[in-house]
Amino acid sequence: MRSQNPPKGPSTHQPTPHPKQSEHTLKVGALKERLCEVCGMPRFRQRLFCGDAPLEDNARLDAAMDIQLVLLPFCDVPSPQLLDLKIAIRNGSVVEVEKMLQCPLDPNVAIHEACWAGQAAVLRLLLEARAEVNLANSGGQTPLHLASMKGHQDLVQLLLGVAADVSLVDMRGKTAALLAADANFSDIVTLLEKGAAPRLIAARAKHLFSSAAVCHEPRGRPCPTFAGTWLLLAGCHWRSADASQLLALPTIPAARGLRQNPQDQKGNVSPNLFCRLGRTTRIGGNFFPEVTNAALMVPGIHSKDLLKICVCTICPSANDSFTGCPIPKKTQDCTKPGGGDVTPAPTPAPAPPSNSAVTLDCSGDGFIECWTFFTAPDPTHGDVIYVAESVAIDLGLYSVKDGVVYLKSIVGQNAPAKSIRLQSRSVYQAGHVWLIDIAHMPTGQGTWPAWWSFGPDWPNNGEIDTIETVNIENVVQSTLHTSAGCFMYIDGISTPDCVSGQGQSGCGVDGPYNSAGPGFNANGGGVFATQWTNEGIYMWFFPRDKIPADLDQGNTYSWGQPYVTFPFYNCPSWHFNDQQLVINLDFCGDWAGSVFPGGNQACIDFVQNPANKEALSEAYWAINYVKVLF
Repeated sequence: MRSQNPPKGPSTHQPTPHPKQSEHTLKVGALKERLCEVCGMPRFRQRLFCGDAPLEDNARLDAAMDIQLVLLPFCDVPSPQLLDLKIAIRNGSVVEVEKMLQCPLDPNVAIHEACWAGQAAVLRLLLEARAEVNLANSGGQTPLHLASMKGHQDLVQLLLGVAADVSLVDMRGKTAALLAADANFSDIVTLLEKGAAPRLIAARAKHLFSSAAVCHEPRGRPCPTFAGTWLLLAGCHWRSADASQLLALPTIPAARGLRQNPQDQKGNVSPNLFCRLGRTTRIGGNFFPEVTNAALMVPGIHSKDLLKICVCTICPSANDSFTGCPIPKKTQDCTKPGGGDVTPAPTPAPAPPSNSAVTLDCSGDGFIECWTFFTAPDPTHGDVIYVAESVAIDLGLYSVKDGVVYLKSIVGQNAPAKSIRLQSRSVYQAGHVWLIDIAHMPTGQGTWPAWWSFGPDWPNNGEIDTIETVNIENVVQSTLHTSAGCFMYIDGISTPDCVSGQGQSGCGVDGPYNSAGPGFNANGGGVFATQWTNEGIYMWFFPRDKIPADLDQGNTYSWGQPYVTFPFYNCPSWHFNDQQLVINLDFCGDWAGSVFPGGNQACIDFVQNPANKEALSEAYWAINYVKVLF
């Protein structure tokens, strides 16, 4: 296709506005927006070229010229970029998210994170990029579920405005309204019951458009004009397989009611522009033209071809941009009416998966490097001696077999049990997720295993107990311990006051059934995940057959609802600092001894009695890994 006035010299033309038209001519960015309106193709997937030169969004279209529109596919998101995206979302950095979407990055990988983090501006951007509003995560929760359970009313309103389905249920059978009610967000429950305005839903879903749609003139805001240039873009009916449906969008008020069926000098019929659609292909769930020839009509001149639209099957280069027109040479045939097939460039192989979200991986032979061996007297008064690293190895209390780490104990020696307490070499602040994959958890009368963390100057810097259980209980107890001033008003809490010391023992809830004890071990164990943020502390338990495939990536929004959420609404976040991770196996003492039949002394007698060695043969840890994310 030729322009009326072909540019001279190399094909590096950027449209130059006429001085008198510079304020009113159409910009490339506006053209992208109109293509999005009529085709549903977000601007992030569009690249416009004049010859081999890319057109910037601020370039102006003031004359007839050849323009190539390349429709990019969404690319797979490598783990490092996914981690950067999550950080940008949590920080509310719209600029950074915008840059990543230009890659173009699939907005679906980010919409749950944005709703969980309560970032309304980011959500607007993702919705503009056509993120799926009813997309469910591995727990069956949609963006509306997450925004509702977190109390983000502004996000709920946004999602209702794009027709989010309020009737969908997650894997636990709960709707968004029920999750909001569980969290005591009555305003959100009311909003979900009333829903968004039907007009808003219809507008956002494009149901107000039809094949004869016209530019409506809002009160006090006239339709835009483009120096007399009437531009009508070819597109596909929203969510329709009928790709021959055209949407007429006159761009100046004077066009309304004028020249209903004029013909240009080629005999093309249209108020403003005639489009010829080629074959159709299904892209990203919608139908779009493989090739569309469009014409730009400027009063007083002949109509000329404006757009050559081809589907590009290659992703952007490593620098996240194209340096030249990416349409393969053979695709030029597809721009001819009734032309041949597109010969796509080969699609590069996807990058191998990466565990870049994992900042610490303690597993196998390297497990021991993550820890120090605690050897001081037990602060919880257990009948136990915690041994040093060399002693643990010599006695066989610490070993690795087939990649599994075993932490064992010695009982029935008419003496306190010998056991292990590991403390992490690293100290952590808010913003981390820690995982532990347990193949076998200690169980038996008098046992007290724990997976937890604590800060210095206890309890002033807090303690987070993910796993604590005693004897042969089949559930863990998850508990917080703090100084005065931290309260948790949540379902199942033992006491809302989390203060510890002076006869008080924190605030805790029971975990899921078979999260500990014989039932846990019989099912092959599982993974516990603990997330600590400035908004709260969240804990998940995944049985062996329900472990998420993306666990290492830290996609907490896709893991379903935590079994416990400790929000910091009535507990200032400064109660928790400098957390050090701990794995230990205690016997008797303040908890296991107090609930043992006959009391703590009866517990000690049982553990030390040689006749009970077999009864305590299950008193050991088998750990596949401990990982810290972010």
